[in-house]
Amino acid sequence: FVRTALEQTRLRTALTPHPSQEKFRLIRANDDAAVLDALSFTAPKIRLLRSLTVEKKNSVQGSRLCCFL
Repeated sequence: FVRTALEQTRLRTALTPHPSQEKFRLIRANDDAAVLDALSFTAPKIRLLRSLTVEKKNSVQGSRLCCFL
């Protein structure tokens, strides 16, 4: 769902990576059991578009998409 929402948004506006995107793009747990994948973008009419996906052992544990206009 999150990937599709981002793709549809990219078709309608120009998304620019948010400065936090580079620092917090991908975070792995010490035991490599979980991965946090964070995406952050801005656009002319969107202050912040952020998604967070938590994956653990080849399954998605949680996913969130937030948009601040």
